[in-house]
Amino acid sequence: MARFLLAVGYLVVAAGAVGFAAYSIQSERARLEQRINEQAVQVRGRVDYMIGTAKVLVELMQKLAIDYRASRPDFSPPSDLYLGLREEPDGRYHLDMPSRGISPLDIGNLTGLGGLEGRGDGFLAEVEMALSLHTVFRLAAERLPNIPWIYYVSASRFEFVYPWVPSAELTYADEDLEKPYFQLGTPALNPWGAEYFTPVYEDDGGRGPVATIGRPVYIDERFEGIVAVDITLDHLLRLLNGFPVDYGYLNLVPRGGGRFWFDSRPLAQEARLIDLTRAP
Repeated sequence: MARFLLAVGYLVVAAGAVGFAAYSIQSERARLEQRINEQAVQVRGRVDYMIGTAKVLVELMQKLAIDYRASRPDFSPPSDLYLGLREEPDGRYHLDMPSRGISPLDIGNLTGLGGLEGRGDGFLAEVEMALSLHTVFRLAAERLPNIPWIYYVSASRFEFVYPWVPSAELTYADEDLEKPYFQLGTPALNPWGAEYFTPVYEDDGGRGPVATIGRPVYIDERFEGIVAVDITLDHLLRLLNGFPVDYGYLNLVPRGGGRFWFDSRPLAQEARLIDLTRAP
């Protein structure tokens, strides 16, 4: 992503042949440079495809959320999914057990704080909107099976996350609203509703370091929440596979950073940095 660079490092190879011709060295170096360039193009193509697909899907989620709220501004008769929500005595609520005939694995889980009663039609309509996104969430997971989480996070203290996990393992917390994946969509930082990319951070769902692509959801210029997908750093690193070890190595370097991700080797002085993707 934009915050990553592709570092091309060369392995140091001892060549002890006396009188090794300068022409041979230059020729070998040229072949190496060509192979590196070819590999860099392939890697960038793989990453661009994944990032590009994720961006399109997040934009689709944003559009569907806005269109749903525009066509249903108030709370209408509750859907089967809404009727499956369960509220605990302390005000927590969740979709651990959807209505009969609906598999939670096909839906995702909606969790929140503050209860459901007395929250107003606008709030309940937003909950229904979030639940309606389960079809596009499932589509995103099918198109990009290595994406760990697809979600909607509301400023009204709830989140809808796909794939489904029980609320005992992953649930909404108010601290979520302070995380970069939410803050970068708020009116203070993103009043125009644009796409954004987060820095790498540790996933609170246990998937390791991730980066997020998100978009805010505004209804009549009122900020309601964000839609987003996470991409694991591990998956980005696996996209670098295939570079011949005899020629060196490829790895990820954060912009402004001097070391590889998940690698103890320092950035070699002769390493060349290449933009990993055209994403902004």
